[in-house]
Amino acid sequence: MIQYLTVFKIADNSGCKVAECIKIYKGFKFELGSLILVNIKEAKHQKRIKKSALVKAIIVRLRKKKSSFSGNCLSCSENAIVLVNSKTELFGSRIFGPIPNSLRKRAFAKLLSLACSII
Repeated sequence: MIQYLTVFKIADNSGCKVAECIKIYKGFKFELGSLILVNIKEAKHQKRIKKSALVKAIIVRLRKKKSSFSGNCLSCSENAIVLVNSKTELFGSRIFGPIPNSLRKRAFAKLLSLACSII
């Protein structure tokens, strides 16, 4: 179950490793493609984003099972996010791990083009 203060793994090369959810924008449901506000818990030194910074992020993987109209069920082994700036441009230049194709409907084509695999 995703809720406030949930810990997320960061799936890009922005230099951060772990973040904690603080707020969700536009609604109250945590789902793929939701824009959230996170607090950085672990970060590498000498990077742009420091520890305890507040940054916006997009949810790209959830552990919760999501079924589609075709009957397929999709779930991942971890909760993961990708960090974005205030203009929703990506901080990192690479994205690690699979990204669901359902993000294409939410106009995140740049995010899907950087992904190593699409499921």
